[in-house]
Amino acid sequence: AWWKGKSMIDRIRDETTKGHGNYATLLCNLLEGGRKPNGPVDETAAKLDAEVLNRYLTQEKESAAKEKFVEVFTTRSWVQIRAISGIFQDVSKKYTLNGAIKKAFGDGDTSKALQTIDEFASQPYDYWAKKLRAAMKGMGTDDEAMRRVIISRAEIDLRDIGIVFGQRYGDGKTLNKWIKDDLGGDYEKLALAVCGLDD
Repeated sequence: AWWKGKSMIDRIRDETTKGHGNYATLLCNLLEGGRKPNGPVDETAAKLDAEVLNRYLTQEKESAAKEKFVEVFTTRSWVQIRAISGIFQDVSKKYTLNGAIKKAFGDGDTSKALQTIDEFASQPYDYWAKKLRAAMKGMGTDDEAMRRVIISRAEIDLRDIGIVFGQRYGDGKTLNKWIKDDLGGDYEKLALAVCGLDD
């Protein structure tokens, strides 16, 4: 097979514009695992990062701005990205962090990936609640997406995600009601149990 002898990172580089560009760099940086672990937020560093990103966005070459966004989004901890996102509009006076990403990257894959990182870091319960909603919306259930969210978030924050789901994404129905309406049989019982909604 073509991938024999190649690392995952080398394979990603080969598949994403021959290893050049911001998307390849973003994916490879994420796979290399250089993100700092969560700890206390450094407000001073968050403000400095927001100022640097804003300056790069407005004053530097487009390629330099893109490189800086990728660097920050792949090396800062999740809580630090949340802090940067929270302060960015105050620093920028013109853009939210999400808006700045769209300005720098347009609508491409890199833009979508950075927006997802920002959304997940800034509002993780909302992020997962939206994934559950998308899995159950419309005709049929996206079972793979449903299982992925439920299993990956079980015993971590699934109950909190369920609360946010009911408050913001359930159209007046709780996650319990959505699951009961969308699933059936043992699958329904298991999903409710894992979500802590079987009491």
